[in-house]
Amino acid sequence: MTQLVARLILAMLILPVSACLFVLGFAVVVSRRPQAGTIALLYAGLYLFVACYWVLLWRSLVRWTPERIVKTILAGVVAVVAAAIAGGFLMMTVFGRSDVEVAMLIGGSVVPVIWVLATVIIWRETPTERAERLAKIGREAVSCPICGYNMTGLSEARCPECGTKFTLDQLIVSQPKADTHVLPEG
Repeated sequence: MTQLVARLILAMLILPVSACLFVLGFAVVVSRRPQAGTIALLYAGLYLFVACYWVLLWRSLVRWTPERIVKTILAGVVAVVAAAIAGGFLMMTVFGRSDVEVAMLIGGSVVPVIWVLATVIIWRETPTERAERLAKIGREAVSCPICGYNMTGLSEARCPECGTKFTLDQLIVSQPKADTHVLPEG
């Protein structure tokens, strides 16, 4: 099994594993009706677990720029705010003010899902980063200017990912390091 396949399997397991940990923690800590503070502590532990698990899983494949780090932290804040809004909405419309804990249980469960999905977008390799990575290993990349798909080695100037057709001139001019390319004469 390749490292990437192993990572993908571990990535698929993050939500079921975190849900099991939360339920186990909930069963151990709560013997009667859960209190809001207890639920908040359980979720804080869950969010810490998910963040550590996810970052450790993908840390070697992500180029950690200051911008990516800030966006990752902001994604966590946005996820918590979205959960608070969802919980508040549920409390106001479905459960009533007396079931704050139930609204917290449901609303708080969306935080890991939102954050993980946001990091998939934030941590995605840009076409420029892909070209730089391939240049380090001695290959010059030709990336699709529309979707960033690596078109190196293809026999036609059509991106198999997004389906856009290009001329060779369009592809060469659109590359991140277009000034280093030299068009053959003739």
